[in-house]
Amino acid sequence: MNPIMLIEPNDPAVADEANAWTDDQTARWGYVPNYAAAFASRPEVAKAWTALNIAVRDGMNRRRFEIATIAAARAMQNTYCTLAHSKFLRDACHDMPSMVALANDANNRALDETDRGSRSVRRQGRPQCGRHLR
Repeated sequence: MNPIMLIEPNDPAVADEANAWTDDQTARWGYVPNYAAAFASRPEVAKAWTALNIAVRDGMNRRRFEIATIAAARAMQNTYCTLAHSKFLRDACHDMPSMVALANDANNRALDETDRGSRSVRRQGRPQCGRHLR
């Protein structure tokens, strides 16, 4: 695996906290995830992002969360997140058939109506978000 570039904080106290967070991520995943680089110099942002992610994910059906997140990642053309959440759908939700169906069917015909709805809502949101960012 290629090394990831991390921006080291200037403040030693912040550096210790950032290193602890990076170590925690490594312990969880077995490697330093790509998103860790975005948070390496801002441990308070990393903690807030982690809390938000857990609050959203744990506030709904995990399988539905992964399907909606895959849709959002695809809409944003983010291959890394698409692959990561496809892996979670397969491993954490034990749903290999849905993962394969999503990978093989861009129109989502293999999904039931509720799952197709989870994906289409996310797709509809992208153009509006894109206008605000440009």
